[in-house]
Amino acid sequence: RRVDLDRLGRAIDRASETWEEQARRALSDAIGPVDGARVFDLVGDAATAEYRARTRPADAVADLVQVASMVAPGAKTPRIATSFGRSLDAVGDDWRFRAYFVGTGSTLAELVPILGQLGLQAVEEHPTVFDVGETVSLYEIGVRAGTDTIDDQRRAELQRAFVGLVTGSIESDGLNRLVLAGGLDTHQVVVLRLYRRYLRQV
Repeated sequence: RRVDLDRLGRAIDRASETWEEQARRALSDAIGPVDGARVFDLVGDAATAEYRARTRPADAVADLVQVASMVAPGAKTPRIATSFGRSLDAVGDDWRFRAYFVGTGSTLAELVPILGQLGLQAVEEHPTVFDVGETVSLYEIGVRAGTDTIDDQRRAELQRAFVGLVTGSIESDGLNRLVLAGGLDTHQVVVLRLYRRYLRQV
């Protein structure tokens, strides 16, 4: 009974914690107390009220770490970063695609068609701006992929293709759907595109 009371007491204490306190604890658990404190001190206060209202502190860890890595002094990370995964309570083929841009970035009107070209249907969008001296724009987009089983390789290639389409290093056409639907990598899609052009010329 004493153990149960202690456990109940800790649960009550945690329930009364603010979003900031929970986020600090979640960061500490995920990356250690020193790095966790550094990340939150750098970007935690920039999390908007709307972001805090819809994002559980434990789910915010990945966002805070990513944003911090992009704005940390001397950071050499890309100006665009992405993540693609499912939340623990996801149902069906619901996935979450996140795109991070240092600076003004892009717009949802530009990003949603790119996701559609990769075979992802956007069902909800949540933009957030972290202003920490340098601005990082986060676009969290709920998507449906037509399947609830996507292996790590396809996820990585889809993210690579997305960045290539945003930056213009990958040509925009319907063949990009084959990254997700056919398991092709971006280089294979380029080769297939060349074959198609050749056959058209013939």
